[in-house]
Amino acid sequence: MERQHLYAIWLQKVLSVKCDRLREITDAFSTPEEIFEASEMDLKISGVFTRAEINRIAERNLTEAEEIMRRCRELDIEILSYFDEAYPVTLKNIKDPPIVLYVKGRMPQLQDRLKVAMVGTREPTLLGKQTAFEFSYQLTRRNVCIISGGAEGIDTESHRGAMLAGGQTICVLGGGINHPYPKHGKRLREEIARRGALVSEYPPDQAPKLYSYPDRNRIISALSDAVVVVEAGSKSGTLITAAYAAEQNKPVFAVPGNIDKPASFGTNGLIAMGAGVITRYEMLLDWYCTDKRTADRLGQTFTAENIKMLRYLDYTEPIPYVRGIGMLYPPPQKYLEEKNKSSKDDKEAENSNKKTAGSKRLFSIQPDEKDSEAIKKQAEKQKTAVEQLTETLRTVYDTISETPKNAIQISAELSMNSYEVLALLTELELNGLIVHQGYGQYIRK
Repeated sequence: MERQHLYAIWLQKVLSVKCDRLREITDAFSTPEEIFEASEMDLKISGVFTRAEINRIAERNLTEAEEIMRRCRELDIEILSYFDEAYPVTLKNIKDPPIVLYVKGRMPQLQDRLKVAMVGTREPTLLGKQTAFEFSYQLTRRNVCIISGGAEGIDTESHRGAMLAGGQTICVLGGGINHPYPKHGKRLREEIARRGALVSEYPPDQAPKLYSYPDRNRIISALSDAVVVVEAGSKSGTLITAAYAAEQNKPVFAVPGNIDKPASFGTNGLIAMGAGVITRYEMLLDWYCTDKRTADRLGQTFTAENIKMLRYLDYTEPIPYVRGIGMLYPPPQKYLEEKNKSSKDDKEAENSNKKTAGSKRLFSIQPDEKDSEAIKKQAEKQKTAVEQLTETLRTVYDTISETPKNAIQISAELSMNSYEVLALLTELELNGLIVHQGYGQYIRK
């Protein structure tokens, strides 16, 4: 096996990391070692290699591949090649699968379970962070595998949610597993390696390149059954993941957001193109229980023009207009100023109305005797459940009322870690003491 991996690494260097002719090459030659030993004439006759590639093959140089193998042994990094049985089947099926995958940690079981890519902007809103965390937490508790890219923002919250729920998560990196970038994510990557898997198509010490992050997005979508975009700006690289998913016939879901918030321009634009709307994590579970597990069966129809636009975003120039996706444009500054002024006037009018409006109740409805008895029993049952709570759970429960609150607000009020608070809220919800109102808001039942 080690010898096969050596030649696979060598072949990856010969062809470059991303090669869309791998199927043709493996039809002509069964193994990388066979390519290594083939004569120049055989390589030419096969018709699957360029002149430059044939010249690189003719050098028969394994030195760099041997050094990479040594580093993998040193760093306890597993190697998976396209030719291994353990190589993910869904990754093999894309047009440009990586010849080699480097894995740190333990790759979760991918067969017979839902796998969801949770992705989004590096600069999310507070609500975006909370949504990513909660979706990942709740889905993981239901045996869903969460896949993301380890970047700051939505990716980080998705990984954290999965790990706090006690599950495994897969982080697909845009550089080598051992390369210290980004520095802020070092502890997160170490934790993922203990509880899941860090995955990369790049050698352990290779620094990320400008192209490597868009390229790794094809792996994120390929490993997943569906892609969920939580928040994304109009030029977010996350949209490239959505484009790859559409190419691979994977459903794309987007969380709708405020049309005035830049972090929602991309997600709202995806919905305009045809992405599914998702507002609760349960919607993914409901979808997976149907026979519409592919984009075409679900009726998602991203046009070739839309996919091309998303995949080749120019991060330095305004996005070109494409019919049907005007929502990707940020609103003009003049419009935003007028909108803010209008909102201020509306708020003043509303406050004025509240002062003059009466608060007298016009009538009340009295429950009948049977209803009263049922309500009384329910109240007694709930009282007993509250009395049986641990001290920590009771402290969190006491902060919740009929006014919706989220984990961030409660953690600030109690000076507790927000992730710990979210776990406690979930336990209270399972005990039937509180109700989730959506968007991370909870009230007493």
